Amino acid sequence: MSVRDIARGSGYSITTVYRWINRWQREGSIYDKPRRGRPRVTSSEQDRQILRAIHAYPKQDPVGIVQSLNYRCSWKTIQRRLEEQGAAPFANFRSESHSIQTEPETGTERIFLATWMWAGLILSTAYCGVLTSLLAVPKVSVPVDSLQDLVAYKKIPWAIERGTFLHQVFAEATSGVYKMINDGGSLVTNGYDERDHIKTGRIAVLCDVFTMKKIMSDDYSGTGVCNYYIAEKPITSVALAFAFPKGSDLVQHFDRWLGPLKESGLVGRSVASLTANATACLVKPGKEGVKVSLVISLQDLAGLIILTGAGMLLGFISLVLEWLTGVFKSPSMN
Repeated sequence: MSVRDIARGSGYSITTVYRWINRWQREGSIYDKPRRGRPRVTSSEQDRQILRAIHAYPKQDPVGIVQSLNYRCSWKTIQRRLEEQGAAPFANFRSESHSIQTEPETGTERIFLATWMWAGLILSTAYCGVLTSLLAVPKVSVPVDSLQDLVAYKKIPWAIERGTFLHQVFAEATSGVYKMINDGGSLVTNGYDERDHIKTGRIAVLCDVFTMKKIMSDDYSGTGVCNYYIAEKPITSVALAFAFPKGSDLVQHFDRWLGPLKESGLVGRSVASLTANATACLVKPGKEGVKVSLVISLQDLAGLIILTGAGMLLGFISLVLEWLTGVFKSPSMN
C-alpha cells in the first residue's frame, strides 16, 4: 500500500503519514513518549497546611485558602490538592463565578443585609404612601348645587332671610322654581344666626354670598374644618346701594366718598379681609385642606435613621467578634 493510499484511508495528510513512518523507523513507535510535566507548585508541607485550613473552615472556598495562606498558586491548584487528599466534601467549591455570592453566610452579612432591606422597605413604603395620598381624592357627592336640586332633593328644609331682596324676589314670583321656593320654605331673621342649624344639616338658608362667606370664615377659624358649602350656581345677581329719601342732602356726600373707595379697591379688600379664612372652603367637597408635599423631612425619617444606625452598629460589633474569633482559632500556618 502506498503512502497516498494510507493518507486517503486514514484521513490524514501525506506529510503526517511520512512523519509516522520516520518515527516508527527511528523509535519503533508512533506514540509520544512519557513527559515529566510541570513541577508541582506546592510542597508536601504546604499540601498538609491546605488540608488543615479546610478542616478549620469547612465553608471556605479555594480562593479564600489561597488568600489566607498567601500561596503563589491558582485556586484550581488548591482544589486539586484537596481532591488528591480526599477533602473535597469539606470544601464549598465554586465555579468560575466563585466571587458572586448569592446569599449571606455569616452573621455579620445577614445583619447588614437585613438592615438595608428594612431601611429600603420603610423608605419605599413612605414614598408610596405620599404618592397615594396625592393621587387619591375622596369622592364626595353634592346632592344640591342649585335651586332646582334643592326642590328635587326634598330631604333638607330651606328658609329665606326675611326682608331681603331675595325674599321680595321669591314672594313676587307667580310660577316656576322661584314660586316653589317661596311656597315650600320658611322665613328666618338672619342667616348668620342660623349657622349652627346649617352646620348640622337641619336647614339650608338662602342668603347673600357675603353672609355665607362670613359664616364659613368664622367657623374655619375656630375648627380648622370646612363644615359649610355654597352652591355652585348663584341664585341671582344684584347691585347693593344706599337708599335715601328723595332730595336728601346726603346723596352728594356719599357719592363723593363711596365712588373713590370702590374704584381704589378698598371696599373689596375690606370685604375680603372679613372673610379671609373662607377661601380654603370655597372648593368642591373632598378637595379642602393642605396640599401634601412629596418632600420627606429628616424629622419624618428619624425612625428610619435610628433603625439603620442601630443595624450598622450591630453589624460592626458582629464583624469585630468574628475577626477576633478567627484570630484565636486560626490554625498555625508555619
